[in-house]
Amino acid sequence: MNLTVQEKDPAGLYDTPLLHQSYFWSQVKESQGYHTKAFDIKTPLSELNGKPGSSYILDDILVQLIPVSRYQSIGYVPYGPVLNPDEERMGPFLEELSMNLKEKLPSHCLLLRYDLPWQSIWDEMMMYPSPCRIFGSIGEQITSN
Repeated sequence: MNLTVQEKDPAGLYDTPLLHQSYFWSQVKESQGYHTKAFDIKTPLSELNGKPGSSYILDDILVQLIPVSRYQSIGYVPYGPVLNPDEERMGPFLEELSMNLKEKLPSHCLLLRYDLPWQSIWDEMMMYPSPCRIFGSIGEQITSN
């Protein structure tokens, strides 16, 4: 996968509806004693959707460094990245992103944890139907297929 990551100042994070990926959130976490780092991500659109083309897509990501011991931390990516690859490309995308970030993060960072804003591939109604889908919501008419 062709993906590049470049560190930048958190003040340069793009405007986003995702509060946890904003400069404001970086400031909140810094005031609580956590260190934050921001990175630009650049990848060909074809790497995300598998369709041929020459367009690139840009995004950025906020990583919080959370201490887990005196000399070690974990990197936490809350609700990011926003880039949403096709289902079969999610794993390779996250692997490549993680490998690129690893080179830019401090050596005391043990791992990266992502809380993705994407719909889970295991969240399919057929695999794990919710009780509301089995029994219906109050006032909902149930029809059989």
